[in-house]
Amino acid sequence: MNDGRASTAARCRDEGQDLHLIFAQRHGLCRSHRSGAQDARIRDAVDREEIYAFEDWWKRIEALIGRADTVVFVLSPDAVKSEVALKEIADAASLNKRFAPIVWRRVEDTSVPEPLRRLNFIFFDDPARFDDDADKLVNALQTDIGWIRQHTEYGEAERRWSAAGRPRGLLLHSPTLDVAEYWIASRPAGAPEPTQEIQAFVTACRQGARAAQRLRRLVQASISRFWSGSFSASSAGSTKIISRSRSTGCSS
Repeated sequence: MNDGRASTAARCRDEGQDLHLIFAQRHGLCRSHRSGAQDARIRDAVDREEIYAFEDWWKRIEALIGRADTVVFVLSPDAVKSEVALKEIADAASLNKRFAPIVWRRVEDTSVPEPLRRLNFIFFDDPARFDDDADKLVNALQTDIGWIRQHTEYGEAERRWSAAGRPRGLLLHSPTLDVAEYWIASRPAGAPEPTQEIQAFVTACRQGARAAQRLRRLVQASISRFWSGSFSASSAGSTKIISRSRSTGCSS
């Protein structure tokens, strides 16, 4: 990546939340404010995942975005001009990821990436308020996190299913399927909508479950008819044998 920006994944260890951070310069927000209890708390909660030499870096970034619960975009003049950063935003938006935009250096409203314009920002441009702003960010990240985690989980399940050629073996089954359907119906206000791919996946799971149920009923009915026919034939055979035995007895 030759635009000077770095991409990193972060995990809030206490809550098990995966974050994906997009920022323009390594010496920006992520390397500032080295002191303070709140800053130490945040730095302790971050795991950086390096992209190894010779690795397909974009595929790696796509994988990190795909498994992230929330995408944190650090706004700065450099970030909004970075082609790679904007590509990451577009990829995350296509997956309906939750965005958490924070302002490190102010930019013109018109230069803010479109998926972020409708959102409220948290400002980190005042060093004196860094701890308070960090508290706001941490609290905001925990809002509706249970629903957000499931958004990530079902998105990953759909991508595995599609990548494998949509086999029946990777479809959800009850009670997991029931939970997924309830999850779609119970979206909190302000939470990202399930993608069309996720909704199609859950629909395919329900169709698969119904087809499997019909097949089970058909098999059960066939087995029932088979045993019923076998029992009738056996009963008829036994009746004939008894009749012959009685006839033989009478003749003698």
